[in-house]
Amino acid sequence: MRRRVDLRGRGLITLPPKSVTARAALECRAIHIDDVAADPDYPTHSNTVGKQRSSLGVPLLREGEPIGVLALARQRVQPFTERQIELVRTFADQAVIAIENTRLLTETREALEQQTATAEVLQVINSSPGDLVPVFDAILEKAHTLCGAVDGGLLLRDGSNSVWPQFTRSRAWQNIGASSAR
Repeated sequence: MRRRVDLRGRGLITLPPKSVTARAALECRAIHIDDVAADPDYPTHSNTVGKQRSSLGVPLLREGEPIGVLALARQRVQPFTERQIELVRTFADQAVIAIENTRLLTETREALEQQTATAEVLQVINSSPGDLVPVFDAILEKAHTLCGAVDGGLLLRDGSNSVWPQFTRSRAWQNIGASSAR
């Protein structure tokens, strides 16, 4: 039976359950197999296709949860030394730090973009007292940009409970208009 492990937040991958990678991810600890050919549970494709013999898997752990595995294999029986295993653990920890730093940087950039967009809309509001057209246009433009939308609209309700599009923004319609103008 194969188990599915979500290692990178990009979807599930299927790992052979007794592979060094699966064991390291599922057990949340370093797994070292001196000779995979001597392990009756080890997937045979690894030593047939990849000619693996000695194998090491170290999980990348963030808050105790596996987010990846650093796996190494040798094509000969030559167990990894404790010093090498400790070095790979350090590399795995450094990978987690790099991943976390990238995530935090991305979040910071996104927050700054959102704050900048909000400030720009407020500037339009301040510079257009009584004129909603530039305000609504700025709101839709910023929403499109920050959310990666291709279509959008701002709908207003009148006193009769009817709703109609007041302002729309559509890249698809802009592309159609541009190609029909040729």
